[in-house]
Amino acid sequence: MLPTIELARPEAAQSSVLSRGEAASLLGVSVNTVSKLLESGFLPGLEASGVMVLARAPQVRVTEGVLPVLRTGAPAAPTREGTTGR
Repeated sequence: MLPTIELARPEAAQSSVLSRGEAASLLGVSVNTVSKLLESGFLPGLEASGVMVLARAPQVRVTEGVLPVLRTGAPAAPTREGTTGR
């Protein structure tokens, strides 16, 4: 189940849609992390208003469901017995 979240300071709606790079810059994260936020449903879209609310929120609180853990990716295949490829 995806979480239902409540942001601390909602902002007035804006009509523009941001690129993933613009959203990443505003949120202070990588483009890959923005993709993961979108895939998890934590960030429902790239509308400027939604991204800005998340960027300006001093705290994000889960109101229902489980907060997703954003992983950096699948673990690499082992390169030698007993070791990982990291």
